[in-house]
Amino acid sequence: GSGSHTLATLTITTKTNWDQLDALIKKCFKDHLIRVDSSLALGITVDSLACYRVGAEKILRNFYPINHHHKPNFPELLPFGYLVNENHINLQFKTTIDSLAFDTLTPKSVLNEFISMLIENRRLIFSGPSGTGKTYLAHKLAEYMAIKQMDSSSMAIYSRTVPNINGANSAPPTGAITTFNVDHKNSKELRAYLTNIAEQCQLEVALTPLPTVIILDNLHHSIDSLEDIFNDLDKITIMKSPYIIGTINQSVHHHQTMPMLQRHNFYWIMLSVDSEAVRGYLNRFLRRKLLETESRLSMSPRLFTSCPIDLNGSQAWFTDLWNYSILPFIIENLREHVRQNGGKLKGKSTTAIHSFIDPTDWIVANYPWSSNSEWSDHLNRLRPEDVEDDKQQLPSNSINQASMISNSRPQSSSNNYHSTDNNQSN
Repeated sequence: GSGSHTLATLTITTKTNWDQLDALIKKCFKDHLIRVDSSLALGITVDSLACYRVGAEKILRNFYPINHHHKPNFPELLPFGYLVNENHINLQFKTTIDSLAFDTLTPKSVLNEFISMLIENRRLIFSGPSGTGKTYLAHKLAEYMAIKQMDSSSMAIYSRTVPNINGANSAPPTGAITTFNVDHKNSKELRAYLTNIAEQCQLEVALTPLPTVIILDNLHHSIDSLEDIFNDLDKITIMKSPYIIGTINQSVHHHQTMPMLQRHNFYWIMLSVDSEAVRGYLNRFLRRKLLETESRLSMSPRLFTSCPIDLNGSQAWFTDLWNYSILPFIIENLREHVRQNGGKLKGKSTTAIHSFIDPTDWIVANYPWSSNSEWSDHLNRLRPEDVEDDKQQLPSNSINQASMISNSRPQSSSNNYHSTDNNQSN
């Protein structure tokens, strides 16, 4: 996942009250879960939601008030009043593990198992074929553990990648998450880095801030040197050690590598296409991708059902569809947007933005009829004068507000687990 996912588009009128919006959002979220995770493998339900925030002012609305003995306070305005300039509604989960499961589309039970292993031993290896999500899960778990650490220490969270560290006396880089990309040539640098970490951990007060989590990616590139690389880790007591998460591709050496890593107190997790962490992921990912696309649709599918199945006929059909239906629809919506923003679009004059808002450029660049690409010259283009505020041609102002409802890796009610939402409006 991206950390921010669009769930659906809701229609909210000037009369929609907060209780009605609560019910709309719960139904929307439930419908989304049924379509993405029909088997309920993720372990997430509507009851996993804690609250939501509305519009640019981020008005907070709790689903379940902390004190049930008191009537919840309602915002001054109805929901529509906060959705005029910013039409996003951001959902937040009760716990960080619910948020992590929803973001990664990985069952909560699986994530809890991985997290328990990390807490117990602080060392974890993901092994498996290429493309099974080892690096992705390593980074997501690292973010989770760093955030949990931040909650208890108030340290800032940031990450850095260590491509190379020269010399055994080099100071380890600081940051909540440090990633070391292992290759065929930097085994010595990796050992020097871990030796320095081990020495720092043995001090009463570390000379430099130590990372909360260390990610060792692609350890299979140094498969013959791992015994030496991890030798100094045995000097660190478990409670003083940073969390260490490694990834290693499946290979014929695993029958030798796994016992060696276990001697160094690493838990070994095999990610195969049949493992619970991977099984069903692609289905959930593709369904969510489809739903995100559907939520941005504003044109009827009926427009496209008349497409001929022959090559030349479909090209002529699309040209007419673009010139007489799609482009006029875009122009009409742009004019409305310009009028509502005082003659400007995204803060710029219409003439200043023409060069990069013309959607015809994208159509031409992705033209599927490549054997007859000159036909694209028949496509009409968006001109600056097309989006000028011609009030006589504008539709009347609608009283309905289409609001995007999204999940932006929400913060839990007890943990500051959040990310910035950069979604665009419909």
